[in-house]
Amino acid sequence: NTGNGYTSGYEDVTGMSTDIAIGWAYDLEFYTGNMYSSDDYSVYIDWNQDMDFDDDGEQVVCIADQGADLHIFPITVPTNATPGPTRMRTRLKWSGSDCPEPCGPTTYGEVEDYTVNVTGDVPDTGFIEGYVTLNGGDGNVEDVLLECFGMTMNPAGDGWYQFELYPGVYDLYASLDLYYDWMMEDIEVTENEHVVV
Repeated sequence: NTGNGYTSGYEDVTGMSTDIAIGWAYDLEFYTGNMYSSDDYSVYIDWNQDMDFDDDGEQVVCIADQGADLHIFPITVPTNATPGPTRMRTRLKWSGSDCPEPCGPTTYGEVEDYTVNVTGDVPDTGFIEGYVTLNGGDGNVEDVLLECFGMTMNPAGDGWYQFELYPGVYDLYASLDLYYDWMMEDIEVTENEHVVV
């Protein structure tokens, strides 16, 4: 939704929807416009369609005191999500330094409800894998910190690593003291595929 905000504090835009598949990973882009450094915001998705946002895993974004207008959050549709039209709620509030509850008062802020259509059966996983090597310098390969979609690991002594992931597009990061950080973006993982990086 690229509108300029809503003045009543709540907007029902559930007529606006997108399809997401069980088990797949997505980047959720959250754009606020005119963000204040003390703004807090949350995103909730009612994965089991029980008309509330109280269940484990239904708060998919929790950010406090963030001043950027645009944030991108990785989310994965849970394998136990109920297929069909599902309510997604975004809530922005000013001040408090905590994640907004799905409902509640605030001096300034806004709540918007959207629809995500949960589709499909649980997919098989795929893999991002390979060997880490160090090009000169000091250090041990098993001290390299690898990160992918919020998961971290260190390679084995021979440099081998493997991330098991649901189908989607991912970024892979590597860091080690005294070395430049390394990143590979937009690695596409499909079911039962081993992507060697």
